[in-house]
Amino acid sequence: LGVNVRWGITQNLSLTGTVNPDFSTVEADVGQVTVNERFALFFPEKRPFFLEGLEQFDTPNALIYTRRISSPFGGVKLTGKVGGTAVAYIGAVDDNALSPSGDPVIVNLMRLRRDLGASSTVGLAYTDRVEGGDYNRVLGADARVIWKKIWFSDAQIVGSWTRDASGVRAGELWDV
Repeated sequence: LGVNVRWGITQNLSLTGTVNPDFSTVEADVGQVTVNERFALFFPEKRPFFLEGLEQFDTPNALIYTRRISSPFGGVKLTGKVGGTAVAYIGAVDDNALSPSGDPVIVNLMRLRRDLGASSTVGLAYTDRVEGGDYNRVLGADARVIWKKIWFSDAQIVGSWTRDASGVRAGELWDV
């Protein structure tokens, strides 16, 4: 038994919730050959709960990948626009059988993007994945500025923090 609920908070903002979602009718992924195992394979999202409003989670270097939520017990999603700000949030509790510690995996994905004029934007992205005492957090800011309708400038600055069995480490990404 599964339950899906959708509420149109405003004309441009909706809240969706799911408990025990059924993805059995989703088309199977196309097979991929692993040539270089240092890099993860990318599979496009096909599950209905995650597909709607997925474009609002886009960032220049693809920081948000919803397929990492593999078998959710339940989840909530808020997507839409408030004034000139696009809001996107997914929170989910994933199957603890897939976690090495046996603890439930809690995932939070958030994206805010503000329009600047007709076609320029500035945005924030935050991801949080917690498995017991282990975690991975990513926080990033990005901007895209269009100049005279023919030139553009892009910038993205991201920090990442991870704690797992191998210890605590951090990393950063600069893309200008």
